Formats: sequence, C-alpha cells, structure tokens
Amino acid sequence: MQGQFEPVLAPDVVIHDKAQETVVRGQAAAAEFLSAFFRGGFPGAEVTARVAQTGADCLVLALTLNGFQNGRFMGIPPTGRAVQLDMTLTCRLRQGQIYHITLNYDAAALLRQLGLAL
Repeated sequence: MQGQFEPVLAPDVVIHDKAQETVVRGQAAAAEFLSAFFRGGFPGAEVTARVAQTGADCLVLALTLNGFQNGRFMGIPPTGRAVQLDMTLTCRLRQGQIYHITLNYDAAALLRQLGLAL
C-alpha cells in the first residue's frame, strides 16, 4: 500500500495532522503515515473522496472513511468497531506532486466510535 502514495508525494513533503498535532516529513515517512492511517487500522475500509476546491497549486479533498478498526491504528489495538470518519485534506502542489498536506478530522469523535472516550 505504501508504494501507492509515493508517486504523488514530493521528496520533501510535509504532513500536518492537526487532530494529533503531528508533523511527518519526507516522502517515505509520509507514505508510511498515510498507509497506516487509511489502511493499517482499517483494512478493507471504503474511502469516499469529493473534490471540495481546486486551484493551480492547491487541492482540497473532503473524505469519508467507512470501515472497521481491525488493525492497529496510531498505537491503538484493534477494537473491531465500526468507524465513519469525515476529514479534509488540503494539498499544496508543486510540479505535479504534493509537497504539503494538512489533515483535519475530529479525533474525539473517532475515539468515541472506538469506545475510547466519553
């Protein structure tokens, strides 16, 4: 799965995960992060993408992930619980590759769905 992301990521790509206050730098680390986020914890999940906005150097995607947490996700052991997570990815583009991603989602809602928060 990791190899699916690398062709569109610039070597110096930076990901800001606003919900976790995490910064990931570099193509390999970013590909690993995206793979773990979208597939590692939720194998077989369906991700629906809608283009919210485009520009010459910017792409904003509205995504919905639907699946079950049957894999390890951000250090959380599998819970088997169903998850529906809405998020946005704001991507900055340079020479046909993504060099910056800002990822926004409701981490508290995700944790509640996993049975880990009030």
